Amino acid sequence: MLDDYFSSSYLQARQRLVRLLAETGYRHEAFINPASGPDGGQLTTDVVYVGEESAQKLVVVVSGTHGVEFYCGSACQLGWLAQLDVTDLPEHTAVLLIHCINPYGAAWRRRVNEDNVDLNRNFTDHNKTFYKNPWYDELHDCLVPESLTGRAYEEAKTKLADFRKSKGEQAFLTGLLGQYSHADGFYYGGRQAVWSNLTLRKIINKYCKPSTNIAVIDLHTGLGPFGYGLPGVLADACSDDAKRAARWYGRSVTTFTEVARRMGFPDYSELCAGFLINAFRQELPDKDLMLLAVEFGTFAYDVVLDAEIGDAHLYKYPQLPAAQAEKIRAEMLRVYYPDTQDWQEMVWWRFMQILQQTFTGLSGEPGE
Repeated sequence: MLDDYFSSSYLQARQRLVRLLAETGYRHEAFINPASGPDGGQLTTDVVYVGEESAQKLVVVVSGTHGVEFYCGSACQLGWLAQLDVTDLPEHTAVLLIHCINPYGAAWRRRVNEDNVDLNRNFTDHNKTFYKNPWYDELHDCLVPESLTGRAYEEAKTKLADFRKSKGEQAFLTGLLGQYSHADGFYYGGRQAVWSNLTLRKIINKYCKPSTNIAVIDLHTGLGPFGYGLPGVLADACSDDAKRAARWYGRSVTTFTEVARRMGFPDYSELCAGFLINAFRQELPDKDLMLLAVEFGTFAYDVVLDAEIGDAHLYKYPQLPAAQAEKIRAEMLRVYYPDTQDWQEMVWWRFMQILQQTFTGLSGEPGE
């Protein structure tokens, strides 16, 4: 059954969505990205709305914020949609599926978008002073090496190791939190709102405004224990929002600051303003919001980092032989989307649990 939902390419995932929509007839809109896929084909962000058009309560599920992480999120969305009996939706509740908000990254198996921008750093206020990463400048050249083999590569690896030893792991990880100074570098936030940012705002204003109580679930992969879905909310640990999230999701829910602490990362609260789910708060200031991101773990961080280094090199040096480029893209897919039945089963079970907790939590909110 799960093989019907966990796709191996962007095109396959979208074709499955189109078939489901033809069978069900749910409200649908496609937003066309200006870039093209590896095959020259069209790339789209698809929106599916299920339920009463003016439902007071709305659950929004987002996939593909980080492009290559889309495959996991898409499987969750497709699986739920395929098994749905719309009469099972709680009263006065609708669901909005935002399928692949970053279609370029998904199709090209990159974490970033067509501008090399990390969407989860792009929703900041671009009229203010950009965050200055105190360590990234020192790391940039070895994170984006001139070669992936030979002397240049070995020198880059040595420099990374020396940095971690001399400056410490916290300084190293701080360097990887995000930056706005190197457009060809790691986790670049961009200097202006990119296509996916602007498109998401259009979607929010068109589909979310009628609702009063809105819960957002943004699906990610790559960080944490293999197969486990860790939910985190965009709220201070002692805030009412965090306390309400604990009532909805139990002890497993945490805040982004706490996620960083659990994973051994530095505090990245300064960068939270750029997170995609912030768009809902920015566009819907008068709504009652639950903003949740779920991170499904895959492999050890250094394994993921090695794949990212290859991807960054390919972006800067696109003239690589086709076979080498494909190997880099395949490794990016592997580390963010393990092709194993146990991982898929854990992801699916956990997603359905969190979705049901969300429905239950919304049902306990004030009614019409």
